[in-house]
Amino acid sequence: MKQFKKNLLKKYVPRHWSNDELRKIVPYLPDGSRILNVSGWEDKDKEGSYYRKYFYNSSEYHIANYPSDRVRGNVYFDIPVDLNKKVSKELTNSYNGVFNHTVLEHISNPEFAFKQMSELTSDWMISIVPFKQKLHFEEDCFNDYYRFSPFSMRQLYENNGFTVLYETYTPEPSLDIYLFYMGTKHPENYRNFPKHTENFRILNNELGNISAKILLQNLIARFFIKYFC
Repeated sequence: MKQFKKNLLKKYVPRHWSNDELRKIVPYLPDGSRILNVSGWEDKDKEGSYYRKYFYNSSEYHIANYPSDRVRGNVYFDIPVDLNKKVSKELTNSYNGVFNHTVLEHISNPEFAFKQMSELTSDWMISIVPFKQKLHFEEDCFNDYYRFSPFSMRQLYENNGFTVLYETYTPEPSLDIYLFYMGTKHPENYRNFPKHTENFRILNNELGNISAKILLQNLIARFFIKYFC
């Protein structure tokens, strides 16, 4: 039954899908990287583990959070980072890789925030953002401003000097949809990376399209997860 629930979650809950995508590409990242999880909160992957464990081939792994997040509880961070402000010179290019999961939708100026994250890394950045998801916020703590399309994500990466190597999205039958992106400033160093980008023409009128069949599948799956798993 545990495996059955696990399979359902991976199919119908985008967080679990994105965790699997991360596991796929981590082995192809450079060994010994210094990695920063930006706005990582408690670093939990919502599967009972921590993202720190995903990056097993890193030399250092740090967590950055907005200092006032401590109002939500005992949030931990190695360094304070406010994505509404310019990154300090001391932190510029101080990491080889930046990881951020469902962060940009909570920033009122995501273009500025993305640029600040790009300043932190000398090489790669992995970003997971919502394309379709319910409104979620905590009063006096964080708001929910934006949803992103593949066009906007490609532009954010390209405008900040990255080449997109990996681009995918939560497949059907999930109702909520995340976009998963990995880009690097040095594509010449990733000849063996499992590159994947989407054909936007195929996505046209398809990405986010919900049918009665998908709705029914989700109702049944959520019923099983809630009452039988």
